Amino acid sequence: RLGQCRRRGAEHVEVEVLADSLVGQQGVPEELYQEFLSDITQFANETPFLFDDLTSMGKVLKTYGYEVEELLPTMQKIGDAGAALGMGREDMAAMATYLGRMKTTGKTTMEYLNPLLERGIPVWDYLAQASGIAKDEVQEMVSRGLVPGEAAAEAIADYMGEDFAGSME
Repeated sequence: RLGQCRRRGAEHVEVEVLADSLVGQQGVPEELYQEFLSDITQFANETPFLFDDLTSMGKVLKTYGYEVEELLPTMQKIGDAGAALGMGREDMAAMATYLGRMKTTGKTTMEYLNPLLERGIPVWDYLAQASGIAKDEVQEMVSRGLVPGEAAAEAIADYMGEDFAGSME
């Protein structure tokens, strides 16, 4: 029984360290911090992600400008896509990186899209659906630098979320 208490105590400390590393308490309202702490605990318990994986992916997303409120939903979308497509944590971390680069740079380039395509993400379909134009037209727009990166990253993540929802369960 004492061992169970210690284990639970260690898990709680681990969750707090994870939350601190992702959102910190500096400049974050206490309510938002506590909500994130609760949400990430639930997320860690309900998904196959290890705490290190959550920390790593969360830090990547934070580095690329994702807000606290966007972290868990984006990790859920990446995780579901990764689970459905048989990806390992390195592949999912790479997906977070390329989506983040699009968001931060404001550019959608083949350099950012190819790694997603190689991992089985149908980015051309997603961008065509989001823009309401044919895939070949989207490809031409990307090659000419006319597709805003933040909008593309959001569309790709959202469509991944729809296509692969629940795959980590």
